[in-house]
Amino acid sequence: MMVMAYLLRGGREQAVALCRAEPKAMEAGLAAIADTLAAYAAACLEAGADGLFYATNVARADGLGAAECRRFQRPFDLRVLDAVAPGPFNVLHVCGPAVHFDEFADYPVTAFSWALAAGNPSLAEGHRRTGRAVMGGLPAKPEIATMSGQALAVRARRAIDEMHARWLLLGPDCSINPDTPEPLLHAVGAAVRS
Repeated sequence: MMVMAYLLRGGREQAVALCRAEPKAMEAGLAAIADTLAAYAAACLEAGADGLFYATNVARADGLGAAECRRFQRPFDLRVLDAVAPGPFNVLHVCGPAVHFDEFADYPVTAFSWALAAGNPSLAEGHRRTGRAVMGGLPAKPEIATMSGQALAVRARRAIDEMHARWLLLGPDCSINPDTPEPLLHAVGAAVRS
């Protein structure tokens, strides 16, 4: 569903509106996208990738409802994830605040990633609800680039402590800019090693 939002001029809002106005046409489009992504993802595994980072940004309070996720996301997401099932490391990222976390809790992935934003579970709660590794604990763009190394190290230690140094892949809640100052990232690494 996330890809559809990038194919439409109106973005996520238009994609959600089309799900509601033209559900059959949306399902046909999503099926074609899922088949294409599944083939591409399988080819990536064949070429040596260890897995897939799969993301959605419409499964949240200001996007699709939970029942709509089951109709317009789940069957298509699972086509893609089935194609990479042999990969040892597949990650699902559910982007944004107030995500429909439980709609994805049983997805066949190694780790879950989401923003530690309003309405979303904590890292420990996400692990409890999925039984899988969790990825996060650090802020995403643009906030990460505005923080000091010391403040990032504190965030890193907090996440490690929350997870009792287990089942955690320490990383940003979402994407970061490539020009994020390296000393900030090194500060996080030093905090992890200490």
